[in-house]
Amino acid sequence: MMSRLTGQLDMFKGTSGLARILVAQVSEDRMIVTGGYDSKEAADANTERARANFAGMPEYMTGEPVVREGEVVCRHDR
Repeated sequence: MMSRLTGQLDMFKGTSGLARILVAQVSEDRMIVTGGYDSKEAADANTERARANFAGMPEYMTGEPVVREGEVVCRHDR
């Protein structure tokens, strides 16, 4: 599961405004994938592309993606 998804992250290269993608395995059979954009405008502009990219992986999804959006959803500074 992790190797297939990690290998498919290349499809996001060149996505305008995409700041980060994080893939985290949270248990033996579960993972969380998150993405962050530079701005809400960049996120809105790439919504359809992101849906199309993940459309090929329904066997790994347990439901519809959960979208959280706002000025700053979660932020961590080192």
